[in-house]
Amino acid sequence: MEREETKFRGAKAELTKHISTASLGAASASHWCPMSYVMVKGSPLHHFLVTVQPDTIDHGDTSTIKAQAKDQNNSDIEAPAGTKANVSLNDSEKYGNLTYEALRGLVISDVPYASANEGRVKFVADGENPIGKPPQPVPIGVTSDGKEGTGQVVVRCKVQPPRYPQGGRGTSRPAWADSIYDNSGKNIATLGCALSTMAMVMTAYGDTVNPGQLNSWKKQAPQDSGGYRGESINWNAITKHSKGEIRLSYSKARFWKDSLRTAVDSTQMSDPGILDSNLDVCKLVIVQVYNKETGNQHWVLVTRKLGGRYTIVDPGGRNEQFLDAYGPFWSYLIVSKN
Repeated sequence: MEREETKFRGAKAELTKHISTASLGAASASHWCPMSYVMVKGSPLHHFLVTVQPDTIDHGDTSTIKAQAKDQNNSDIEAPAGTKANVSLNDSEKYGNLTYEALRGLVISDVPYASANEGRVKFVADGENPIGKPPQPVPIGVTSDGKEGTGQVVVRCKVQPPRYPQGGRGTSRPAWADSIYDNSGKNIATLGCALSTMAMVMTAYGDTVNPGQLNSWKKQAPQDSGGYRGESINWNAITKHSKGEIRLSYSKARFWKDSLRTAVDSTQMSDPGILDSNLDVCKLVIVQVYNKETGNQHWVLVTRKLGGRYTIVDPGGRNEQFLDAYGPFWSYLIVSKN
């Protein structure tokens, strides 16, 4: 029995050897290899997801662009080795440029995918400042071998008024603080909040003038050309001094009815909602508030809405940063650049 099993195992081994030798011979003759060893798949790259952060920026600011390779199921994948991408803006784009290393322009070609994926391509809003326009969308495209993706950044206009304090102490007291306001016998530090906001607006829009210079000009100008009306400011000086380059697009000149040192008139309060659409297009709004510390009216400049609050430039000694520090406002002037 033992001899038969040994004989069987030997025959089986010989048969296996014969089959293997025949198979190898056939493979050598035809150069055939098993399919599982040489199967080559096409690239799974279907498109790019393009993200831009921050997705909304002010004129002059920068965003980072990232491209992520995706398959047809929108799953993240690794792009094939050697993949390069072209990142581009529209040919008519005027609000900014792309940058990558030393390159700058509307199109950056042959960016290694790793660099595009890591966010090394930037958008710089260094083109036209869209003053007078709503936030402007800027599409950004990424393409490679017929595969593409599109992202977007939104560019907002930007206006930066200087702060001209009407007064101050020590070295922070400006030269004009002690100049006599009109012919009132009182100085700009006492009466010059409206004058200072006016000078800030004018300078922001390109008609550079400080409160002291504007005060001197208004003293010489006729009333119908922007000069003082007694101690009244005469807002038309904004248009007259700028030779029409800056204008008052709307004004509400309602002061509270009672004496400025008594309770204010709540029936004349203005709706803060009027600010939003104007600030969105970089119009500036001069508003009249009540200063509880002095018991008097005060004027500040509203510049933008930020996180649900309105930022201001305050020429007064309190130098507040937000409108809600003063509460409601009454009269207002909307100022814009022509």
